[in-house]
Amino acid sequence: DDLVHLYQDNLGSAGGFHTGIKWAYEKGYQWIWCMDDDGYAKEDALEVLLNQNEKQPVLLNCAVLNKEDKRSFVWKTGSFSFIDEVKQDIVNGIGHPFNGTLIHRNIVTLVGLPNANLYHRGEEVEYFYRITKTFKIDAKTVIGSVYFHPPTKYSYSKEWNLKESWSTYFHVRNQYSIMKSKYNNAMKACFAYAGFVVSFVYNVLATQKNDRLKK
Repeated sequence: DDLVHLYQDNLGSAGGFHTGIKWAYEKGYQWIWCMDDDGYAKEDALEVLLNQNEKQPVLLNCAVLNKEDKRSFVWKTGSFSFIDEVKQDIVNGIGHPFNGTLIHRNIVTLVGLPNANLYHRGEEVEYFYRITKTFKIDAKTVIGSVYFHPPTKYSYSKEWNLKESWSTYFHVRNQYSIMKSKYNNAMKACFAYAGFVVSFVYNVLATQKNDRLKK
């Protein structure tokens, strides 16, 4: 009975996180816990995060555990690192955004909200870079706080259906916004995005058999 449901038009995952964080912030909550709809947290995950007793603005993250092959990984600068090889309890500068991510309200005060205009694919990365790169706020993955999530099965190096892969459009379009937050420099962002586009085109030509030019 104490659950609150928020309803709106389909604004994608970006619009969902934007509205949810905005609602919690305006209601005065100190911590806002974010997660995707295809994952779930271990029973003590939130307790472990809150036991860090962080006072300053900080982005706290669960360690994401792959439900199928039982491997843990954390996200850092666009790549994944397996936790199996990590020895410390806290890993600094790393986070897997919006998969058990605990955001202090002061971060929202400084950084603002996720970009709802991104709709889908990359909105969490853009927000992570905006927090950690533009505003220099620490991010920490707490190894003892576990969040279960299925593995990523989608790969651009495998044959994909042009009509069904609508999210590819947003993946390509949103990369520029991600680059701007990552480098905090328009010129560097332009060069980085140009490199991404060249790489994407090469990948399509090299790996796709159907609708290559349309893709």
